[in-house]
This record gives sequence, structure tokens and C-alpha cells, in this order.
Amino acid sequence: MTTEEMTERLIERVRQMKSGVSFVDLVDAIGEEARGEHSIESGLPQLKNIVWWSGLSETFIAAFASREFRDVVEPYSCSVLVYMFDGAMLGLPLAKRQRPYKKPHWMPMTFALKKMRGERKCK
Repeated sequence: MTTEEMTERLIERVRQMKSGVSFVDLVDAIGEEARGEHSIESGLPQLKNIVWWSGLSETFIAAFASREFRDVVEPYSCSVLVYMFDGAMLGLPLAKRQRPYKKPHWMPMTFALKKMRGERKCK
């Protein structure tokens, strides 16, 4: 599967589920081609050693980091309970705040479609 095809599948999964989409959901949408030896980290110096998910392929990371994906999907920090419910967690200490850490910490994230300009917000 190409990076572009994987990007489209990731976006489609978020569209189907609308919100609260975990990395477990995203990986399941792709299958074995999503699995590998790499991790996604925040990448921001002020959030040093914050890991979002691991066990990912290079192609998955490229699709996740693509402009097409970032243009329509946004991340939200979430409760670890989301991942407990989905049946997968990382074996890292939990990041309790958005700050730099000396050692890797896991920050559970979910994803949802970005609100489009003029779209009515429902609560």
C-alpha cells in the first residue's frame, strides 16, 4: 500500500467514526502494513519525550504526518480509559501534563475531523 492510499484509509476511518478515534482504530483500519518498529512522538521541544503511539511502520507514520491527513484530522488528548477499552496500551509511564519529560512518557490521543469554517458546533 502506498503512503497516499494509507492516508486515504486513515481519513476514511476518522470520517466513519467521526470522533474519539484512537491509534488502535487507525492501525486496525490499515492492518499489518501499519505495524512496525517506529513511534510517533510529539516532536515539539516543549513536549520532549511525549510518545503518542509505537509499533508503527514508516509508511503509517508518513501517512499520519501527511498534509492531507493533518488538513482534515486533529488530535485531542484523552483518558487512558479509551485505550483500555480498545484493548491496547503502551508500557510507558503516563504523561499527566503537557510538559517535557526526561524519559519517554505516553500521552493517549484520539482524533476527530476538524470543524469546517461555518459548521455549527453541537454539544
